Amino acid sequence: MLLCEALRAEHGIAVSDPNPLALRQRLYAEQRRDSTFAELQFILSPTRPKSELWITKGVNWHGKRD
Repeated sequence: MLLCEALRAEHGIAVSDPNPLALRQRLYAEQRRDSTFAELQFILSPTRPKSELWITKGVNWHGKRD
């Protein structure tokens, strides 16, 4: 599962997907069902927004944990 993989990674993962917006919505739904994933954030890649979603841990854009 992507969310488990993201939690195991140091900062998160990048996922290639033909529809990252739909993927993000599915992941938000899963996150609401399981509080284990509460610290994860779902960000469209700034360089590949139509094909990549970043699943990151609670780290802000300055590299500090929220």
